[in-house]
Amino acid sequence: MRALTGLTRRVKSGVAENLSLILLFMAMTGAQTLVPVGNPVGRDDLLPWMMVTLSIATFLRGFPIGGTHHPQLTRQHTRTGAFMRSIAMLLVPLACLFWHDATFLSEPLYLAIAAAVTLGTPVMLAMARHEGRTAWSPPGPKGIMRWVLFLFALPLFCLALGFVGQLGIPIISEVTVPSILVGLVFVVTATIARRPQDARQRRAAGRKDGQAWTPDRFPVLLAFLGPGFGMALLILLFKVLGDMVRPLDFTQAFIGVAHVCVWAAVIWPRPVAVARACLLWEVVPTGGSDKTTDGEAVGFEKPTEGALRFNPNKTRRINLVHAWVVPVREARIGDLDDPIRDLWPKRAPFVPQHVLGEASFEPDPITLQTQDKEITVRLQSGQDVQQLDAGDVQTRRLVILRAYVPMKLRRSKRKATYRWDQKVPEGTMQILDASVDTATLQNGDILISSSEGVARAYEIEIGAPIYSRYEAEAFRPPQLEDYVKV
Repeated sequence: MRALTGLTRRVKSGVAENLSLILLFMAMTGAQTLVPVGNPVGRDDLLPWMMVTLSIATFLRGFPIGGTHHPQLTRQHTRTGAFMRSIAMLLVPLACLFWHDATFLSEPLYLAIAAAVTLGTPVMLAMARHEGRTAWSPPGPKGIMRWVLFLFALPLFCLALGFVGQLGIPIISEVTVPSILVGLVFVVTATIARRPQDARQRRAAGRKDGQAWTPDRFPVLLAFLGPGFGMALLILLFKVLGDMVRPLDFTQAFIGVAHVCVWAAVIWPRPVAVARACLLWEVVPTGGSDKTTDGEAVGFEKPTEGALRFNPNKTRRINLVHAWVVPVREARIGDLDDPIRDLWPKRAPFVPQHVLGEASFEPDPITLQTQDKEITVRLQSGQDVQQLDAGDVQTRRLVILRAYVPMKLRRSKRKATYRWDQKVPEGTMQILDASVDTATLQNGDILISSSEGVARAYEIEIGAPIYSRYEAEAFRPPQLEDYVKV
């Protein structure tokens, strides 16, 4: 049962992370039936259909690989710049295809189309020049050689591949040329939008141990060798099984689409957050007689007010909010121990604690994968549950209410906060007393802190992911004016 549950969670996680590519595969498979017989897109070598699929996949989730900016610098982000960069990367597969087909199909018109599409890529990147830019530009190569290779060497190489494919040499034309073209298109698409400024920053900063910085070439090699070898093995497999299966043609174009989508997921994986910015909203019962407070948020150590017993589905927020940065465990360890030399002294790391104790998004206990949906709180040994104040014993009661619980827990044992309360499913309520070591928090949970018959309630809101530890350390708590229109 545990293995089945782990497999189910892995499948759900994989589907959620790659939903766009799964929908792309389904859409391209459905559109395959609409391509007329004899259309250039429906060739039996599947190259045009695969290039169109790669262009769409690049637009959906493509980003430059092979090097990033200095991690202590903040990049500029503009919606127009990001869109233009995606368009520039989208044009690369189409340009390579037209250059290849100009000689492979002996179509002079394709030369003009390929030249126009190729020139469109630097134009789009020029319009997106501010996207990803940082404030440090040390001396070094400006990236002119990259454009020389893209505008001259790449077209000549694609023309040569098309010419060799036209010769009809069995293994070279049918296996080698398509495989090289697919790998070349992947690597050029994934690296064309990379900023030379990023490499200059890394090279100028060096490593913390005083050694020179060397770029990580593995992602680039993977982008070339992975899809290329995969394509070669796919074609060879159909040749070896020629007597048992149908020859590879456009009726099986979904295989080429699946090949592109799988490698797009590998080369452009979803980034994993190192923390999430959460908020604790103070809430009151809807329609209750509790007093609302205007002004600054009240600290957790202040005396509590208001009624304890209320429905977690019937609350309303007030303009008091507590900022909270919760780290994600076992995520991108390389960023936590970056080899780049510091540009300036580092800030003290954020403290992921509040009145309950240390909190973090711990890995899923079954799949052992990183997750950022449920916060695990390691309680401080119940030190705030019982306290002695001015000769009197003060009892503080901490309860977490979950509005929506899984169906299997709704049918489980029911219990009540007090004997006169209405009983609720067991998974709805977590009572934090001296015997409890851990607690879990999900989006929308209500945390109630009651003392001497009065209480204050907080709603948990799990916010946007933070992909850089430096961004988390510089986190600015939200202010009231952030939520109020002026």
